[in-house]
Amino acid sequence: MVSPLEKSPIDPDVILVVGNSAQMMRLILGIIWKKNFDGRLYFSSSAYCGVCGDGIAATYTLNKPHLDVPYYGARSFALFQDDELVMGIPT
Repeated sequence: MVSPLEKSPIDPDVILVVGNSAQMMRLILGIIWKKNFDGRLYFSSSAYCGVCGDGIAATYTLNKPHLDVPYYGARSFALFQDDELVMGIPT
């Protein structure tokens, strides 16, 4: 189920935050400060799964925040812009 966070009828498993690189930098710094990640947040990408595979599935299965670059489908169908990144955060 996908919905805006404030309108979700259920507690989400993953929260997706969309923003530019400066906004993601602030989010990463906050996550590293709040959680114990040994001062690092790692990024990985399959370069074709984008938001669905990397942003949602990897976040859910690894139970760790995951930074994602939206690829072709997200840009074509969800209209992500060239300067946007996605952060998946497990709840």
